[in-house]
Amino acid sequence: APVIASVECVKCAFATYLGATGASSSSQCVPCLPNTNSAEGSTLANHCLCNKGYSGADAGPCIACTRGTYKQINGSSPCTACPADTYSDAFAAVSAHTCLNCTQNSLAPSGSRDKMQCVCSQGHTGPNGDIC
Repeated sequence: APVIASVECVKCAFATYLGATGASSSSQCVPCLPNTNSAEGSTLANHCLCNKGYSGADAGPCIACTRGTYKQINGSSPCTACPADTYSDAFAAVSAHTCLNCTQNSLAPSGSRDKMQCVCSQGHTGPNGDIC
């Protein structure tokens, strides 16, 4: 009877994917683009998902959430704007906790990127970003 050679399949590591079928070496695994990751054993580039704090299409490229926004999950979903009356000067923020409250009696639009965007509400005075 003929002997059939057996080749053991290799799982690609975290943050890589297999670019071709039948790979027999981990050297055939392709790294995901920067700011993306994939599960172990991924077989397609679009398994590389944007990290938290980054947004873009599956397989990348992924760009950092700008100041005033954050993204709490991996994947292609867009960054979320900080709520009104808060601001965030953090890039690639991964949590709404980076959205800081404006001082009392001051207001800011959703997605504010700097405390200077917090302005005193009607009937109150003071410098932008400071106590009103």
